[in-house]
This record gives sequence, structure tokens and C-alpha cells, in this order.
Amino acid sequence: MPPAEWGAELLDYFWEIGPVKKDGPIEAPDLVAWEHILGIEWQPYESRLLIKLSKAYMAESHAASSPTAKCPWPEFESRWRWAKNQAAEKSLDKEQKRAARRAAKLEK
Repeated sequence: MPPAEWGAELLDYFWEIGPVKKDGPIEAPDLVAWEHILGIEWQPYESRLLIKLSKAYMAESHAASSPTAKCPWPEFESRWRWAKNQAAEKSLDKEQKRAARRAAKLEK
């Protein structure tokens, strides 16, 4: 990721909390719980920013799953292509294993 010019501490909290929950973006009650656990108190703008970051992360993750998705940071294009290729190879490996299992069942 590109370096943060400000808010690095808030981004550290964002990654510690997790950018999303299993069922959606983080929300205000999640942040209240984390404030209590961490023993801190965020300013309202910080809480709103964490929620916006979570929603943006979800949207970008969803958009990135498209085979035609473009790299969000052009300077990281080579890494982006590498990650896409790795995902495609894993998908192909899974499909080959499924086909082998189907073939084995048909032989029985």
C-alpha cells in the first residue's frame, strides 16, 4: 500500500480491528467495543473515518474480484498482476482436482 501521509496510528487501529466483519463493514457498536477493549476514545471524525474506510475496503474488495478489475495503485501494477495470476492458478488447480474426483467417481 502507498505510505500514509497522516493518520498512520488510526490506520494501525483499522488493521488491528480488521477492515471488515464476516457479515459486512465495521459499524459504530463495533468501534465502541474496541474503544473499551483498547482503553482509548476516538473522536467522532475518527470513528466516521474508520467506518468509511471499512465500507471502501469492502467495495474495493468486491470490485477487485472481477477478472477485468484494474489495479487501484498504478505503481503496484506488477504485484497486482502477480496476485491475480496466483488466484487464477489456485482456481485452476481446484477445478483440475474437481475434474479428477469426478472422473474417479465415474470409473467406479
